[in-house]
Amino acid sequence: MAEDGCSPIWELIEGEPARNVSPEELPIPEELRTELWAWAERWDATLDPTDPAASGFATPEDAAAFEVEGQRLGSALRAALGPGVEVVVHRSRAP
Repeated sequence: MAEDGCSPIWELIEGEPARNVSPEELPIPEELRTELWAWAERWDATLDPTDPAASGFATPEDAAAFEVEGQRLGSALRAALGPGVEVVVHRSRAP
């Protein structure tokens, strides 16, 4: 899940607070780590710190491309981590 200024990966364990996880903490290929950070940076670039409510992608097409890339990365992360880990990709804010 993309979140302003954070790693795009969150660990959710029932009964515990959510924990932001760096891709470097996971046993995944370096290329996937790089792609995850690049995806997070694309999200961060949409933030308007002077008016957070106005934040978002420039066009609906940019937002859709971001969502598609997030799904692809989620699938790659799922494959890299194996069957014992559930990977859920949450939608971003609207454009």
